[in-house]
Amino acid sequence: MTQITTTPKFNIRKFTHDDITQLAVILSDPQVMRYSTVGELDEQGIKRHVDKCLASYKKYGWGQWAIVCNQTDEIVGLCGLNFLRLDDEDLIHISYRFARAHWRKGFALETVNAIVEYAFNELSIESVYSIVEPVNQPSVNLAIKAGFTLARTSTFKGLGVNLYRIQSTHGW
Repeated sequence: MTQITTTPKFNIRKFTHDDITQLAVILSDPQVMRYSTVGELDEQGIKRHVDKCLASYKKYGWGQWAIVCNQTDEIVGLCGLNFLRLDDEDLIHISYRFARAHWRKGFALETVNAIVEYAFNELSIESVYSIVEPVNQPSVNLAIKAGFTLARTSTFKGLGVNLYRIQSTHGW
């Protein structure tokens, strides 16, 4: 398994097809997927998701990654970078999902901070966006706590969204 980075609590690594069963706990949960534009996923949908992750690693060198608890080796969530063309602009945005058992523990903030740092320092990415529906208050709060600022509003897959942005201080 290819490790990407670590945090005090987590190893962040690439997905493999061996992760599908653990991912089902997260990606098939209606509450976890409430603000997802694809909705809950069945086993085939999860396999397709992993395939997309593997293709993204190959094409870009990054994608969605497994968030694995250091102590238990359990996948508690997924977080990573995604390419998106929105409003005639190419964007790299961060997205995440955590199993409900791991909500409200600061895990998302720890993970988002680590991945943004990795994007800036290891991948030389200039800006990372977070695309959030305004009614998704926990994700709005997370974006602000992680240092993102509101860049603009837009429409994504028919939904009104806020685009939050954080920029590298390296000035590439």
